Amino acid sequence: PTTARRRSRAAPPPPPPAKASRASRALRGLAHEHHGHETILLVEDDEAVRDTIGHELVVLGYRVVEAADGPEALQMAQGQPGRRIDLLLTDVVMPGMNGKELSERLKGLRPNLKILFTSGYTADVIADRGVLDRGVAFLHKPFGPEELAAKVREMLADPSKPIVGS
Repeated sequence: PTTARRRSRAAPPPPPPAKASRASRALRGLAHEHHGHETILLVEDDEAVRDTIGHELVVLGYRVVEAADGPEALQMAQGQPGRRIDLLLTDVVMPGMNGKELSERLKGLRPNLKILFTSGYTADVIADRGVLDRGVAFLHKPFGPEELAAKVREMLADPSKPIVGS
């Protein structure tokens, strides 16, 4: 069993190592174009990937709540029903509960929740295996900060997908 670490990011973490400074400057530049203020529930079982994505989202101005797996994310959403969650950004393939099952269960709690799936598998492979439906919002890993910023902003700006919460 993996011990999950629940973390909420509201302020940027310490500066990244010097070798990443060029990438961090580029990311901060993206923040001007894709700046957000919404809350994102980030669910990713790979801690290094979760930390990287979480850091990138915080630099872009988002408030990030992190979970290491589906059950932890579900527990967080159920335990704080008034907590605003504007977007679920979840890995598809995770132990215990996959991203699709998590999204379906969270939709039961928050019917208008916006959902963005990520995976190292292509969307076609995942759809062919019946894990996800074709046409869902999807980012193929690995993705860069530019792709992440643009897709998250696109999802949050879409008026056909109302934001849930208060």
